[in-house]
Amino acid sequence: MGEKKRKSCFVITPIGDISSATRRKIDGLIDEVIKPVMEEAGYEVEVSHRITVSGTMTAAIIRKVYECDLAIANLTGNNPNVMYEIGLRHAAEKPIIHITENVKDLAFDVNDQRTIQYIDDITGAYELKEKLKIMVSNIDFEAKVSNPITEALGYRNVVNISGEENENFTDMLLDIQSELEGIKNYNRINLLERFESGRQMHNLSGGCVYSSPVMSSYGGTSGMSGGGSSCSGTSSSGRISGQCHS
Repeated sequence: MGEKKRKSCFVITPIGDISSATRRKIDGLIDEVIKPVMEEAGYEVEVSHRITVSGTMTAAIIRKVYECDLAIANLTGNNPNVMYEIGLRHAAEKPIIHITENVKDLAFDVNDQRTIQYIDDITGAYELKEKLKIMVSNIDFEAKVSNPITEALGYRNVVNISGEENENFTDMLLDIQSELEGIKNYNRINLLERFESGRQMHNLSGGCVYSSPVMSSYGGTSGMSGGGSSCSGTSSSGRISGQCHS
């Protein structure tokens, strides 16, 4: 029998420059805490700055974030790239574990999510290992994932809509578009009818010039003044009204 295929775990994390303190902290956390725990649990661990595949780095990271069986996100510092990738993972409705050095610093949109807090020292590394083991062992890949996106929009994969759902969604948009076109046509016809009514009233008045909200939208009053007379004013209903002034 062949070796059982290992699950994939992608670490979403700030990485910093190669020689920076951030990089040293993150590499130590991955190599001494996350990798040992996850490999013992049957996972293969990957992180963005160690991806070796060719092609665009951003595209490779997005694929890893979306496709991996489990993601571990380090929210320490509220790094913008980390927050972006967490949003994608939440939209995919797949398991993710949040960790941070200080839960009080978490951004508003994720501060109500269960998060492992750790201290960046030797004892803290041991404690994080134990907490991570417990959380990984309790993951149910068949259960619905709870996060701000699934709770707000319902349990549906907003990143990967199925073909049938996509057709239904497209039909709904076409129906809305058809209804909007009908409203636009009705308004256009209504405007023309009211404009024609104004012209007829102008002819019956012997050349008085009438103004109305509709006529104003076309640039002014209707018709021409036959004998220097003019009319103005509207009723409360918006219909044409007014007096003739010689």
